[in-house]
Amino acid sequence: MDNIQNLIWLCPMLFVAGFIDSIAGGGGLIAMPAYMMCGMPIHLVYGCNKFQCAFGSTAAAWKYFKSGCLDLKIAATSAVTAFLFSMAGTRIIFYLTDAQIRSMLMVLLPLTALLVIFVKNAWNYTAKEQPLTPRNILMALVTGMTIGLYDSLYGPGGGTIAMLLFTFLFHYDIRTSSGNAKIVLIVSNYTALFTYILSGNVPFAIAVPCAVCNVLGNYLGAGFAVKKGAKIIRPLMICVVTVLIVKILIGK
Repeated sequence: MDNIQNLIWLCPMLFVAGFIDSIAGGGGLIAMPAYMMCGMPIHLVYGCNKFQCAFGSTAAAWKYFKSGCLDLKIAATSAVTAFLFSMAGTRIIFYLTDAQIRSMLMVLLPLTALLVIFVKNAWNYTAKEQPLTPRNILMALVTGMTIGLYDSLYGPGGGTIAMLLFTFLFHYDIRTSSGNAKIVLIVSNYTALFTYILSGNVPFAIAVPCAVCNVLGNYLGAGFAVKKGAKIIRPLMICVVTVLIVKILIGK
């Protein structure tokens, strides 16, 4: 009965989280508090979040790929270091207590919000493809390292950070940055997810229905982003981080 009551609350929230995440990142800012409000231990919250993130990112990436909003060679290069540093970050998480993780979230959440709010000129770039020059390979590896570590240790806002890195370092248009971000997050999310499954931190009775709703939200949201581009992505990103700042300020 408790699971059913929790799912009545969680499933709509995870659909909305997926829709927003596929467009502007930040779905974890909705998903993780939703799980936490059900009274779940923090490691189960992380496990459920990674479960739905992995499948949701896959659905969104497929939509971006079909729409041609993806530079696969750069994204694949970033995925290499995302895999390695996601493994490292996930191992670190298991050495932290609930209180330490929650304290970390209270510091990182507002920093993520401020980064997004004060970003400039991210909406004026137009590149859809970049060559594999030594400089671009290095930047791709650094991007993957940053995303893998950030996403495994923290999670919420990882998609937004990934989009900003691809935009500023490679001057991609925002839709290509979104597509590339999804590819790297797929690798990071699945790497972390396997660790959570093996450690018994994924309650499937909750995680599977939530993932289904999240996949649907991601797929529909990605299609919407491909059609609307920066016109919808930028306002939604600002909206997400504004809500986040309010949430941090009131301490809820």
